[in-house]
Amino acid sequence: MIFPAWDSLDADARVKMRHAKIYRWCRLHLDFVQVRYGKREAIATFTGLHAADVTRVLRDLVAWGYLHEHGRDAGEAKRFTLCYSRGEETPPSGSPPEAGVAA
Repeated sequence: MIFPAWDSLDADARVKMRHAKIYRWCRLHLDFVQVRYGKREAIATFTGLHAADVTRVLRDLVAWGYLHEHGRDAGEAKRFTLCYSRGEETPPSGSPPEAGVAA
C-alpha cells in the first residue's frame, strides 16, 4: 500500500539515501495507529548505517512530517507512528497506548 507521505518521499529534495533506508525500516515495522519503538542499534544493523546517523535521520523524518514522535517510555526509548500524510500532527483516533516492535 502506498500512502501520501511515502509517495512524496521520492520528490523531497532533502531526502538522501540514508533517509530512504531508515524510512523503509519504518514502513516495515511501524504503522499509523500503534505507537511502537525501535532500538537504534537494530535499525542501524538493518540499514547498514551508524547508530548516530540513525538518530539524526529519525529526527529529520519527524521534522519533515514523515514520522510522528510520541513521548518516551520508562526506559527513555523514542516511540513513533508513521504519518499517513505529511504534516499530520497527531495519530489517528483510537490509537492503542503502546506496543513494542520486534527488531
